[in-house]
Amino acid sequence: MYDAFRQELKLKDEAGLGLAAMKKLEEEELNNLVAQNELRNQLNSEARANREKSEWDDAKRVILQEIEKSLESERENVMKRKEEVLEMIRKSENFVTAANLSDKINEALDNPEVMDFAIDLQGKQMFNPLPVKYLEGTPTRQRGRLYDKTLA
Repeated sequence: MYDAFRQELKLKDEAGLGLAAMKKLEEEELNNLVAQNELRNQLNSEARANREKSEWDDAKRVILQEIEKSLESERENVMKRKEEVLEMIRKSENFVTAANLSDKINEALDNPEVMDFAIDLQGKQMFNPLPVKYLEGTPTRQRGRLYDKTLA
């Protein structure tokens, strides 16, 4: 019986149906599956790398646009502030300084401004008398605001 079993195993080995043949087939199948998996992994890796590159390029483009926008707003702000500074420099010619203090005092005394006035509903300023340089005669006793018709 033992000889029959051995003979049967020998025939199966020769026909390719033995244990070693099955192990060899399984090993080849495993190698094929591993190769297919590596190929799929490589394709997925390339697709992921392309996707990440495109996402990075999009993010970089958005960041650069935001930086450009902020730089443009800063440039506009600088130009606006520069115009304000130049305007203040132009206006500073009329500022009162220690050098021109006596001239400005004499100018203010020669050209008085009365800031006591009424304003109507249209926003016009209503002065009762025109401002005078010097008070003439005896000043009247002031009651309320000077020259105000609205209080009378």
